Amino acid sequence: MWRVLQRSRVYVVATKTILLESCNRTMRRAIRFIVGTCLAVLGVCRRSRLPLWIRRCNNKILFSDNFDAGELGRFSPSGNVDAVDFVDTPRRAGRYSARVSLDPATNRNHYRSEICPRSVRGFLEGRFPRIGQEYWYALGVFIPHNFVLDDDYPTMFAQWHGIPDRVFGEAYRNPPLALSIRGDNYVIESRADSKLVTPASGPDRYDFSHEFSFGSVVQDLGKWIDWVVHVRWSHKDNGLGFLTIWKDDVEVYARTGPNCFNDWRGGPYMKFGVYMWDLEFATREQLQNVRSRHLYFDTIRIGAIDVNCRDVAPWAHKVNPGPSTVGVPVQSGRQVPKSNTAPSLLPSV
Repeated sequence: MWRVLQRSRVYVVATKTILLESCNRTMRRAIRFIVGTCLAVLGVCRRSRLPLWIRRCNNKILFSDNFDAGELGRFSPSGNVDAVDFVDTPRRAGRYSARVSLDPATNRNHYRSEICPRSVRGFLEGRFPRIGQEYWYALGVFIPHNFVLDDDYPTMFAQWHGIPDRVFGEAYRNPPLALSIRGDNYVIESRADSKLVTPASGPDRYDFSHEFSFGSVVQDLGKWIDWVVHVRWSHKDNGLGFLTIWKDDVEVYARTGPNCFNDWRGGPYMKFGVYMWDLEFATREQLQNVRSRHLYFDTIRIGAIDVNCRDVAPWAHKVNPGPSTVGVPVQSGRQVPKSNTAPSLLPSV
């Protein structure tokens, strides 16, 4: 990286010398200003020992949206394009929340209605996080009282999905990270694989695969529940990767180790909505017997580097009056510290 910066400095200086010999006074002043700015930026970047994109995003929120515009705007649909409505009740913050619906019996895509943040600063192609970097993700989820709690057809409401390397013949895989509702429980799924091409099936398909069930969904019906994910994406078992998840201000999952796939496009991208994967190959008769579902989403935030839990967590920001968002400790959860520093101890699960 630093050799590239040094070469860039040489190229900039050489370009300046050539252009100054063939330009008038006004052009020369403009060239000196532009070249001086480039050299200053390269110098700061080199002294800081940090890539330029990291310095630009340091201590910053990379993405934040409350659906105040009443439109998808900075989000892209996945599955049913017309499955998202913007409503003023319930809402977590701002003017609107996004109501994402799935009706397996009538929707064109009978198993998926999701939306994905796009144009995230610092992300590859605006969607894919960089492997080896730390990120914070936050979203508020409202589960209505009439939501169907079904063991036969679970509902995935948030996932971080990888793009397979199709040029190498790689098939689609399960998401490296997913949050689901199965019956009356929440389920966290985490997977990782360091192979260049992950097998399409088999008992040893992934290097790591873990499923963790906890809590009670019934007690959360009719409430806004805030989820925060702190992760350093890594597909290698080198001690650098970690994953921590909070439900409201209670830590419910923490693990060190690999947590994504070895994809050339980068880390997994975020999606949320209503995804019922068990219905993908369901018959028409089966779909007629599955009730529709809808969830509400608000306060979507993504942060990086020195951004901490309180910077992204919806519970740490002023919100509109509404249903209680106080979480109930589950299992051996720990309260998030009320200071501006994120927890540094990450016990293995």
